[in-house]
Amino acid sequence: YPDNVKNISDCSYWFIDLQSDGNQHLNLRNGNMNAGSKVLTYNANHDALEQWYFRYAKDGYFYIITRRTNKYLYNNNGVISVENAPNAP
Repeated sequence: YPDNVKNISDCSYWFIDLQSDGNQHLNLRNGNMNAGSKVLTYNANHDALEQWYFRYAKDGYFYIITRRTNKYLYNNNGVISVENAPNAP
């Protein structure tokens, strides 16, 4: 959770849409909630697998974290997945 949040219900969650198609949300592929699960856009269902929150990292950067698993969005040379929390200070 963000540092100043004591309860998950204190967070604001967001759907991340394709700019070209607001009916496509960022989603976990096949509902897979494990670390390493691929992320894609899929037809919007408006469920927790499609909800994300932002956590301040530092120097103006933010982590994007899935509501359902609290895993972090990760880009590895263009392959987007969710991973466990990074080793951040």
